[in-house]
Amino acid sequence: MYTDFDLKVIGKISEILFHEPIGDLLRKRRAYEYLKRYVHTWQDKENKFLPIPVKNGVSEHTIWIAWFQGLDKAPELVQACVKSVRKYAKNDVVLITNENIHEYVQFPDYIEKKRQNNEMSMAHYADLLRLYLLAAYGGCWIDATVLCFESIPSAWMESEFFCLDIPDYGREFKIGCNWFLIAQKGHPIISDMLNIHLDYWKKEKRAVHYFFFHMMFKQLITSVPEYNKIFMDKIYFEVGNTHRIRYYMNDPYDPAVIEKMKTLAPMQKVSYKKKYNTDKNSMYSRIIHDDVV
Repeated sequence: MYTDFDLKVIGKISEILFHEPIGDLLRKRRAYEYLKRYVHTWQDKENKFLPIPVKNGVSEHTIWIAWFQGLDKAPELVQACVKSVRKYAKNDVVLITNENIHEYVQFPDYIEKKRQNNEMSMAHYADLLRLYLLAAYGGCWIDATVLCFESIPSAWMESEFFCLDIPDYGREFKIGCNWFLIAQKGHPIISDMLNIHLDYWKKEKRAVHYFFFHMMFKQLITSVPEYNKIFMDKIYFEVGNTHRIRYYMNDPYDPAVIEKMKTLAPMQKVSYKKKYNTDKNSMYSRIIHDDVV
């Protein structure tokens, strides 16, 4: 762990190269240290919450997506993403919405109250949702802003545990991503992450940092030798390969770019919040309207 002085030096470099203010790095450091009280004491706790499968007959290889408002009210890019997942899926795909969520999960009452009182953002509620679903049923969680270019590799889907890796230069506060997760039903890493999150939200009224899931995940993996071995032994796939299509979304459509994306990764992470070129022949428009992926 770096000192505050080290972080200031790193922060200055980061601010120059990546436009990340020094203050942001210091806030991450404080949040990371604060979260240790939850992660490092978790193994000593009793009466762990065991997520119960609410719905019967769910495949252990189900692909889970969530868009709480329902797909008909989702942005066009989100609709295209979900369509692409369904197109290439070799397994059942379940879309979780406000209408069907309680057919699959049953959180403690205090979680639902914090959600209703806006003490917990929908992003952090979705963090809990992915953990519950994977712990209770197993399968694959994919964010609704993931555009698939081909099927998820069988080797990934059959893994005991899989997530995308943060490259070495970005591992100060996180080592893996949570927008694409695969786990067997009842996997201990997922179950412990769920319980740590529940313990946190039982006591806290706000998230200490937007990326606190990633911070907790790194601390859990690096503090439990069994989990560290599982993480180190899993298939390695760097997340940077899944963030390339964004550089072409406003360019004229080029089928060679689509083929290039397929050589990099089976899917690409996108954002519906950005402004895109909506000209008829832009990459964005062709993805939205012409089923080019």
